[in-house]
Amino acid sequence: MYNFYTIKWYKAQPYANNFLRIMKLTVIILIAAFMQVSANTYGQITLKGKNIKIETVLDEISNQTGYFFIFTKAQLKAAKPVTVDLKNVSIQNALDNLFTGQPFSYDIDGKDINIYKKSFVESSIEAIQAYFDKIDITGRVVNEKGEPLIGATVSIKGTTISMKTNNDGDFFLSNVDERSKIVISFIGYDWREFSVSKNLGKLILIESSSKLEEVSINAGYYRVSEKEKTGSISRVSSETISKQPISNPLASLIGRMAGVVITQQSGLPGGAFSVQIRGRNSIASGNDPLYILNGVPFNSTSLATSLGDLVSRGASPLNSINPNDIESIEVLKDADATAIYGSRGANGVVLITTKKGISGSTNLDVNYYRGIGSVAHFMSLLNTEEFLTMRKEAFANDNRVPTVANAPDQLIWDKNRNIDWQKEFIGGTVNTNNLQASLSGGTSATTFLLNGGYFSEGTVFPGDFGEKKGNASINLNHQSIDKKLNINFSSQYSYIDDKLSSSDVTNLSLTLAPNRPNLFNQDGSLNILSIGGNPYLDLYRKYNATTKNLSSNILISYKLINGLEFKISGGYNDVLRSEIRTIPSTTISPTSTTLPSSSFGTSKINTWITEPQINFSRKVGEGNLSALIGGTLQESIRADQVIDAGGYTNDIMLENIQAAASLSILSNTHSQYLYSALFGRLNYNLLQKYILNFTMRRDGSSRFGPGKQFANFSSLGMAYVFSQENFISENFSFLTFGKLRASYGSSGNDQIGDYQYLELWNPTTFPYGGVSGLVINRIANDDYAWEVNRKLEIGLDLGLINNRITTTIGYYSNRSTNQLVGYSLPSSTGAFSVQSNLPALVQNKGFEMELNTLNINKRNFKWETSFNITFPKNTLLDFPDIESSGYGNLYTVGKSLSTVKKFHSLGVDPTTGLLIFEDLDGDGTGRSYPGDLQSRIDLNPKFYGGLNNTLKYRGLQLDVFAQFVKQLGYSYRISFGVPGTTVNQAKDVLNRWQKPGDLTSIQKFTTQAGRPAYTAFITDGDHYFTDASFIRVKNIMLSYYIPTSMSTKIGLKKTKVYFQAQNAFTITNYIGLDPENQNNKSVPPLRVYAFGINFSL
Repeated sequence: MYNFYTIKWYKAQPYANNFLRIMKLTVIILIAAFMQVSANTYGQITLKGKNIKIETVLDEISNQTGYFFIFTKAQLKAAKPVTVDLKNVSIQNALDNLFTGQPFSYDIDGKDINIYKKSFVESSIEAIQAYFDKIDITGRVVNEKGEPLIGATVSIKGTTISMKTNNDGDFFLSNVDERSKIVISFIGYDWREFSVSKNLGKLILIESSSKLEEVSINAGYYRVSEKEKTGSISRVSSETISKQPISNPLASLIGRMAGVVITQQSGLPGGAFSVQIRGRNSIASGNDPLYILNGVPFNSTSLATSLGDLVSRGASPLNSINPNDIESIEVLKDADATAIYGSRGANGVVLITTKKGISGSTNLDVNYYRGIGSVAHFMSLLNTEEFLTMRKEAFANDNRVPTVANAPDQLIWDKNRNIDWQKEFIGGTVNTNNLQASLSGGTSATTFLLNGGYFSEGTVFPGDFGEKKGNASINLNHQSIDKKLNINFSSQYSYIDDKLSSSDVTNLSLTLAPNRPNLFNQDGSLNILSIGGNPYLDLYRKYNATTKNLSSNILISYKLINGLEFKISGGYNDVLRSEIRTIPSTTISPTSTTLPSSSFGTSKINTWITEPQINFSRKVGEGNLSALIGGTLQESIRADQVIDAGGYTNDIMLENIQAAASLSILSNTHSQYLYSALFGRLNYNLLQKYILNFTMRRDGSSRFGPGKQFANFSSLGMAYVFSQENFISENFSFLTFGKLRASYGSSGNDQIGDYQYLELWNPTTFPYGGVSGLVINRIANDDYAWEVNRKLEIGLDLGLINNRITTTIGYYSNRSTNQLVGYSLPSSTGAFSVQSNLPALVQNKGFEMELNTLNINKRNFKWETSFNITFPKNTLLDFPDIESSGYGNLYTVGKSLSTVKKFHSLGVDPTTGLLIFEDLDGDGTGRSYPGDLQSRIDLNPKFYGGLNNTLKYRGLQLDVFAQFVKQLGYSYRISFGVPGTTVNQAKDVLNRWQKPGDLTSIQKFTTQAGRPAYTAFITDGDHYFTDASFIRVKNIMLSYYIPTSMSTKIGLKKTKVYFQAQNAFTITNYIGLDPENQNNKSVPPLRVYAFGINFSL
C-alpha cells in the first residue's frame, strides 16, 4: 500500500546564547551523521522495472526497508515514470537513482523520508549545469555472441528521447547530459541501464527468460501484449519459419500450435494443405479459416481447375507467399479474438505479417540453401515369388484355370524378373535450391525493405518435372517529423512455373506386378498393356501451370490529437493461373483412332478491400480506455474456364489452342462476392489488473437473399491479472505472472459459394435436334440465413520463477447451429438440391495447453523447451429428423462429424476364410444397407501436439521439433485392389487364411469379381480403417554463427552456416506410405536435407 502523509511544518526555536547554539548544532550534526549511516546500512534494495509509476517504486522501497515516505499526491503529479535496475544497493543510492531528472528531492529524517519540490534556484543551477555537461554519445548493441541487435531501442532515462539501432547495431545521440543514463531494450532480451560516456563501445544484452510483456501480438485491427490479451492467439515468428526448408508457409505451422491441425496433402511442389482450427464446425459449408495478408483477405480455395486435381490434389494459394518475407503468423481462435472479423472468423483467422525495414545504414542480407529430398518410407511389398504364390493360391481358391488372358503374370511374363516399382517411379531424388536476398535501411523518418528470391524444386518422378518460383516484395514506411503521420506500403509479387505429370503415379507404383514386362517396346515406344497399366502414360502426358500473384496494401494513419488517431487502409490482390494438360500421340495405342488432344484451364481471382478506422485512447480514472470503430468494403471476382481441344495432328502443337481441329467448353463460370461491415472494439484496462474487451461487427454478404444479407456478431472477453495482487506477490514469490481469462461471443459463416439462394440451370450435355437445352440443377430459396458459431473459452496464463516457466491452459466449447447445406432432393422434383438451413447443432470442445520452459540459462549455454497438446472432441449434438433426411446414413447424433458409418467387421471366419460382418437387422448377411451400418470409427484425432527443444552453446545452436498425433485413419487397403488379383500387395497379406481353423485378420485370396471373398473384401466395412498414430521428428536444425571478428575480416557483418532436416523420421505402426494423410494415391511429404549459409553485408 502507499503511505500518504501531510508534510510536517517545524517552528524555529529561540536560542538563549551562543554556547547553547553551538551545543545544539553539534548534536544536530552528530544525529544527522548517525541517521545518514543508518539510512545507508538499513536493508539492501533490489528493484527492476521499466516505465513504472514513481508511487509504485516508493511503495516497494517501503516494503523492503521499513522506511515511510512523506508526500502529497499533488507533489507527484509532475513525476515522470522511472526505469530502474538496482541490485542490493543502499536506500540513498536507490533514491539518488530514482530522483535523477525529477522535479523534487528528499530528506531522510529517522524512519521518515520527506519528499519536497526543488526550489527555483536549485532547479536553475541544475539546468545550467546540465547544459554545459551535455555530450554526444555512440555505442553498439550486441548479443552474447557479439552479433549486432538491429532495431534495439536506446532511450535516455527520464525523457522521451529514444532511437533505434541501425543495421550494424550502432546508435548515436547528441546533447546528452553526461550525468544521465540510457536504457536499452530489445524484444526477447533483458533491458539494461548504462551510465553515459562519449564512446560506450559494445553494450551486451542477455536473452530474456521473461518475454511475456515484450512480445507484441497482432490481433488484426489492433496489437496487444501477451500480458494484456484476453483472447486465445497463437504465434509463430520468422525465426521459427526460417528453421525449415519449406516453400509454403503453412508447412511451418504443422504441430506447433495448440488447437490447429494442418495436414500436407501431397509431397509434390505446390500441393494442397488442409487447415482446421478447433475442429469441424460446419456439416457442409466450408471449414477453412480466414487468411489475412497485411490486412488484405487472401483467397484460401484451390486455384487449380479440374485439370490440376489429378496431380497435386489442388493448388494451395499460400504457395505464392514467400516464407522468407514473413515476420510472424498469428492464429486467432476464440470468440474474443475472431468476433471482430464477424462472418469471416467462424473457423478462425490466420494473420500473416511481412517484414519491415529498419532505420540505419543500408544492409544486404543473403540466404541460400541447397537441399535434397526423397520419400521417407517405402512400403514392404510382395516380391515376384510371393506375388506368384498369391496368384496361384487365389486361382486354386476360386477353382479357376489360369489362361494367357487372365494370368499373363504366371504364363507369359518372366518369373525371374523382380522390380520394386516404388523405387522406379517415386524413388527419385528431389533437388531444391533457394536463394533469397533483402536490402533494408533508411532514416528515422523513412525506412525501406526490398526482398527478392528464387526457388526451385524437382519431383521424385522420373523425368524433368518440378517447380520454379520467383518472388519480389517491397515495404516502405514513413513517419512525419512530428510523428503524427504514418504511411506504410507493402507489395508482394510471385511467379510460379509448374511442370508436372498429368496425374500422380504413386498408386500405380505400389500396385504394379513385380514381374510386369518392360514398360517400353524395343523401338523405345511405350508398352501399352491392358493389365496393370503403364505409369509412363501419365508421365508423358504433361501438366503445366503458371501462377501470377500480386498482393498490395497501403495503410495511412494520422494522429488528430493526443489519443485520437484516424487510419485508412486499402488492399488489392490479383491471382491468375493458367493450366495446360496434354495427351500426345506417344501415349495412345497405335490401334486406336483417337487423336492427340489438350485441355486448357484458366482461373482468375481479383479482390479489393478498403477499411477506414478511428482509434481512441485515454486515461479514465485508474485505468486506460481504448476504442476503435471502423468499416469494411470488399469485392471479390472469380472467373474459371476449361476448354477441351482435340484433333491435333502434331504433338509439337499441343500447347497451341489454335491448332486444334475441335474445341469444347467444359466449364465457364464467373462469380462476384460483395461484402460490407461495420466493426468496433472497446477495451478498458484497470490498474493493469482487470481487463475488459468488447468487440462487435455487423456483416453484410451478397451470398444471402434479400432481407437475410446482414447479421450482427459480438464477443466479450475478460481477464484478471491476479499476480498484481499484493497477497499473491507476498506469499507466492515463485509466481511471476498469473492471469485468468474468459470469453464468449458469436461469429458467422457464409462459405457457401455465390448465388446459392438463386435457381440454378445447367446446359444439357448433348444437344437435341441440334439445339442445346437447359436442365434445372438447384431450386431457389432466398429464405436461408447465416450459419452461427457461438464460442466459449476459459483460460489460465501463468509465469513461474521469473517467467522461466510459462504456460497457457484453455478450455473451449464452440457450438455451430443453423447449418447451411445443399439439401438433396428426390428426383421427382426435377432438381438435385436446394440450399437450406438445417436445425443441426455441432459442438467442438477441448482442452489445450502450451508450455515454455527455460531449463538452463548460463552465459555460454542455454536450453529452452516448448510443448503443446490438444485434446479435441467433436459432437453432433442435435439433428431433428436426421433419419428421414439425406444425412441419416452419413452422421449420427451424439457422434463426431468425422465418425463414418460402416459395416462392422468381426474378422475372418476361421471356417470359411471370409470376412464376416455384424448382423444387426437379422437378415443373415451383416451387410444390409442401412440396417447394418454402425458408427464405430471416429477419424477425429484423440490428441495431438508438438515438442521443441533448443540448445545454444556459444555460436552453436541445435533445434529439434517433434510432432505427435493419436488417431485412427484409412488403411492402405482402401487404395489397393483385392488380394489375389493382378495388383501387388503389402507383405502383411501373407498372413492370410489358408485352411479351416486359421485365425487371422486377412481373408483368403481370390481372383475374380463376384466371388464371395471378392464381395466380402470390397464391402464398405470398418476393416478399411486402422491405427494411424505417429510421432514424427518434423524438423532438425543445426546452425553455427561464425564469430564476428572472423566475419568482419572478409567484409561481412554476420555469417551463419546451417544444416536442416525436414520430416527426418517417423515412429508409427502404420503400414502405408504416410500416417499423416493416409493417402497412397499421392506422393507423401518428403524427407528433405538442406545445407545453407546466411550472411549480411
